[in-house]
Amino acid sequence: MGALARRRSASELQFDSGHRVGPYEITRRVAPSCYDAEDLRSGDLVRIELAGEEDSALIDVRFSRAATQLQLIEHPCISAVIDHGLLANGRPWVASARHPGTPLSDVLAERKLKHHETVALVYSVANVLAHAHHGRIVHGSLRPHHLTLSKGARVSISGWAWLRSWGIPAFGDPVSTSVFNPPEHDGTSAIDGRADVYALGAIAYRALTGVFPDVSRDLIDNTEPLGEAIDKMLALDVRDRASASEIVADLAPLRERRRAQSQAEKKLVAVSAAVLDATEKVTALAETERTDLDPTALNISAVAPDLEPTDLEALEKTSMLDMNESKAARGSDRLFGGVAGPAALRTITDVEALPAPDQDATRVVHMTDVNSR
Repeated sequence: MGALARRRSASELQFDSGHRVGPYEITRRVAPSCYDAEDLRSGDLVRIELAGEEDSALIDVRFSRAATQLQLIEHPCISAVIDHGLLANGRPWVASARHPGTPLSDVLAERKLKHHETVALVYSVANVLAHAHHGRIVHGSLRPHHLTLSKGARVSISGWAWLRSWGIPAFGDPVSTSVFNPPEHDGTSAIDGRADVYALGAIAYRALTGVFPDVSRDLIDNTEPLGEAIDKMLALDVRDRASASEIVADLAPLRERRRAQSQAEKKLVAVSAAVLDATEKVTALAETERTDLDPTALNISAVAPDLEPTDLEALEKTSMLDMNESKAARGSDRLFGGVAGPAALRTITDVEALPAPDQDATRVVHMTDVNSR
């Protein structure tokens, strides 16, 4: 029986929530032959993957090999294989540690990723793959459900139980039957880490465009950095395909630019909250004609001493108040450290709208690069 037939045979078996696999209880189906489960002994979260019956004779060898090799390349974003066994019908299963977060497959079932989210995804995954490839380990079967997203653009990779050896043919289907498999994944050609890069390119293309590259390869702009990187990842000739390390280097400037932008946006949101608070104090001063308020409490330099000149310029350009509405506004130039008028943000890309003045103006705004809701 070929590898494709074995995978189909394995996928025909469906477990419902509550089903027991060894000491683990299934909680939900993630993908064909792949389930989330809970360890009934410890309460730990695990990922259960099934193989075909024909693999039962090799499961002990494959598990031991995978566990040993993963220990050599230990990485916080690589899920360790922790257990294995056989079902009553002889079908093997493998349990891996499961990191908290959301499988990419769940996100893609709801929507496409934004450009900056795709950059964060590819950059993070390529970093982990580069680490594995440095140890001459190939994942060999990377799929969206193997990528678990958590806050801070952290991506964990599971599915390493079926890892491949560098330079050894990926014995399996006589032809590439999966959109994630590169042409050299034919059972006779030697593979290396660039096979994983191809799979990541297919995942990225699907995440960004909503379709797989075998449907159309004309939906990305390969003249901009992300599109160019995806184009390199999907090169059919392995000699033209980039390595994981090269993809990391290509996307590093985009990633750093995004991080800098995010930090500036967070800073401006914090300042806007301080400005709203100061505006209320200025209004109170104007209405009661009090003179005992501490002016330094109303000065932007005092409430946000780490602001850069560029931040102040951004605030100036995003003023929310009409300078002619009240004498509080008319007299506010001197109260904000020389900034041309009080200001707060109306909208910032990927940041929640600011609260109205009567809401909690000190609310913390969380920003993530990859959707983990």
